[in-house]
Amino acid sequence: MISSIRIQGFKSIVDQKIDLGLFNVLIGANGCGKTNILEAIGVLSAAAYGSIERESLRYRGVRPGKPTLYKSSFKGKRFRRYIKLEAETSNGAYYMASLDNPIKTPTAKWGFSHEELKESGKRVMTRAPGKYKIYSDSLDSNILKHPIFAEFNRNKGLASFTTIKETPRAKDLINQLDSYAIYTPITEVLRSLSPDRLERAPIGLSGGGLAQAISEIENHSDHKIGDISIGEILEFTEWTEYFVTSHHMRFATVSELSSQSKEPPLLLFMDKYMRSGRNILNSRDVSEGVLYVLFIIVLLCHPDAPKFLSIDNFDQTMHPRLSRAISEFLTDELIERNDRQFIVTTHNPLALDGLDISDDRIRLFAVERNDFGATEIRRIQLSDDALKLIKDDEWVLSQLWVEGMLGGVPELI
Repeated sequence: MISSIRIQGFKSIVDQKIDLGLFNVLIGANGCGKTNILEAIGVLSAAAYGSIERESLRYRGVRPGKPTLYKSSFKGKRFRRYIKLEAETSNGAYYMASLDNPIKTPTAKWGFSHEELKESGKRVMTRAPGKYKIYSDSLDSNILKHPIFAEFNRNKGLASFTTIKETPRAKDLINQLDSYAIYTPITEVLRSLSPDRLERAPIGLSGGGLAQAISEIENHSDHKIGDISIGEILEFTEWTEYFVTSHHMRFATVSELSSQSKEPPLLLFMDKYMRSGRNILNSRDVSEGVLYVLFIIVLLCHPDAPKFLSIDNFDQTMHPRLSRAISEFLTDELIERNDRQFIVTTHNPLALDGLDISDDRIRLFAVERNDFGATEIRRIQLSDDALKLIKDDEWVLSQLWVEGMLGGVPELI
């Protein structure tokens, strides 16, 4: 598990470290920098992959922008030329990349200034301007024959090519970072009315592959999506009696369901309140809340989903009670599985009421701007007395947040 991320000089973030759990919730006002945190990790992910350019950033869900927009630049504050990003795991692996793309003469690919990979405090690989070094006598036999080592290239990251046998934890950190993505579900995309901005397996960054991803992990004999029962999923919606993908035709009664097997599958929902023969709805007709729930289920269950990922505005369009329920469900599932790590952003205070922040694996962070506009990230930890009041239903986290007792609330006139 990635235990911490440090961000220096990226957009609105001057220097912040965030200590992560399994499920991490960022809450704060619009424009406070929540998405900047996710995107800084996306840039670090591209660095771990070995190349930072428009397509590698887009693949990870990072919004395109000019170098002037990526670098912190505050009035009256020293300008930092390099963006420095660090990640560390709970088992002692560490990766750092110091990056630059000149503001006056920007290039298609970002340059690496410094890069370092460690395991248990020992260096595995370092680079500085004009040179690099690998600290191991146990290299894979062909590592130095790779073209990346033929001559120094400041536009290529080296950590992803450093396949060293004796440092599996360092390599696992690079793999976790490399697979990272920022998911942003969009209603029109989930309904198949608009194309996905990136059709990345298994679901697309905005949900364009929802039906296909569900069809890949459906288990009809056990009535499950992945290892989660359809009955459990249906508890999140009041009107749905059942749902399937369109290549299972037992409920097909309308012309739209005559699609050929080569076409993408279609999600079908049975409305328990409508009369038989007219109670089959597809994703264009149903309440959007169920589509967002299924989007999250896929990211939990699908084997091709990243082990480390973010969902920006994960509960948007959800009713507050549904937001609370899905938040509680997510935390329970992640703790039970212990194989995936989520960072999510929200504006909905009721999502907080599904969090048991007395469990160290579940972490809540207030994100806000300080007096000169820089993003600050603060983990919210309550006293034992406050936690007891919450457990006794005398307080709720959402009320504490709305009343400004936790931070991250906008000061509006």
